[in-house]
Amino acid sequence: MPPKKNLSKLDTELLSAIEASDTKAVASHLKAGANPNARNQEGHTALHSAAANASAEIVELLLEAGADVNGPASDSAIALCFATAHTGDNAVAMVKQLIARGSNVNHQWEDEARSTVLTDLLNQENNEEPSAEILRTLLHAGADPNRPNGQNETPLMLAAGYKQQPELAELLLEHGAQVNAVGRWGMTALMHAIQCGNAPLVERLIAKGADIHQATEDTEGNTPLTLALNLDELHGEPSADVLGVLLRAGANPNTPNARGWTPLHFAACLEDVKLTELLLQAGADARRPHANGNYPIDTASHRGHAKVVERLLAAGSPTLEQAAAERMEGIWKRIGTWYAQNHPTYAENLERTRPATPAKVAALEEALETELPADFRAFLLRFGGGAPSDRGLSIAEYDVLSVEQILSRWKGLGKLREEGTFADVSPHELSEDQKQVAWTWWHPGWIPFAQDGGGNLYCVDLAPGPQGERGQVIGWEMHGGPLRPRATSLDAFFDTYLEKLTDGRIQLRDDE
Repeated sequence: MPPKKNLSKLDTELLSAIEASDTKAVASHLKAGANPNARNQEGHTALHSAAANASAEIVELLLEAGADVNGPASDSAIALCFATAHTGDNAVAMVKQLIARGSNVNHQWEDEARSTVLTDLLNQENNEEPSAEILRTLLHAGADPNRPNGQNETPLMLAAGYKQQPELAELLLEHGAQVNAVGRWGMTALMHAIQCGNAPLVERLIAKGADIHQATEDTEGNTPLTLALNLDELHGEPSADVLGVLLRAGANPNTPNARGWTPLHFAACLEDVKLTELLLQAGADARRPHANGNYPIDTASHRGHAKVVERLLAAGSPTLEQAAAERMEGIWKRIGTWYAQNHPTYAENLERTRPATPAKVAALEEALETELPADFRAFLLRFGGGAPSDRGLSIAEYDVLSVEQILSRWKGLGKLREEGTFADVSPHELSEDQKQVAWTWWHPGWIPFAQDGGGNLYCVDLAPGPQGERGQVIGWEMHGGPLRPRATSLDAFFDTYLEKLTDGRIQLRDDE
């Protein structure tokens, strides 16, 4: 409701007296005929201002003078909404005053947030420490503990954020709050408690019948367990206490989220080995991969969590080498099937390409003076031996290099670099501003693994820029230098290659 453009002198004095919490002046102005429903320029009535200032005596004076207890402000709030923002005996008395005069305890704002009196009280952005006594008063007066706000959040969901005030959630439960009400994105009160690391409330909600198997309805499809370990979803660090409560209640440690990641995969992202230990003790399977072939041990190794890697190995996880070999075999089995169905010559070339021996791969690493990523080693142990004929495995128009060819090409480019051949040339297509790939014509940390007829290369990058990843795949062109990363790893590169074959973005040559 818009404010009146012009206030009388008496109404102006009334509003000023309320702002100053001058009870005597307010009484005097009302007795002289001031309007108890006068509005200031912000659209707040005299009663709103008195409630906002926690002036219980002034609130009573205004109500006695006929102030509209449910009159909305310009933002659609009523006086009760202002009163509930306070704590202490005076605030409780003021709330009771307003309710006794007919204030609507189920009032809902008309803005986008659509807050109710209860959800406004329990909104952490507005109220760091809500009054439990005010909540009790509202509930006793008939406030609906299950009415959600415009974000479909119920009071119980919001109460989960007050870890130091468990009495708030308990009051709501005592007054019939539904523990399995589903809000935005399929979130429940249990999930909100998990996000906040509120282990006692998690346990209390489960005791009241909260569903520990329900998943969120967004694209992540998190279960309570995967949610409890997903840093992107939590409001802090993962809680071992929360995890323990869920597992003791029977949450399945092997159920993945909608993206296929199990709780153990998420735990492997975290340095705290206790989280992994809790899952393993509850029956989590360290031998269960994601659909893309990644095991929890791959995740732990990538994050540098040595203790987690050690614990997973003790639980029967495949080694990093075994996981990489299995993944590489799976990728190329799928590519081989596509070749056989769509381009038999490529399939024949794949079959005739031989593996490199472990000794030859070790010799390559010694010559390069570095350890190769597990997926690169797995690729060489499958295809690094070359083919008995001129034509072996190809990645579109790029021929896969044998271990001997890799070393020869790497040494040749290294020699040219040392001789200064590349001293006066800069990358043509790679921006100097990017931070993923070293900005130079050739770098000894780039290990070629495939080459086309023009000498252009695919390389595994072992010396990435500050924002790149060791093991990423880059292109390198004879007349252009390095290009941006094609994939974050060799595994990912081949996965993308198969996707492009399948949807027709890559056309294979016919000169086989």
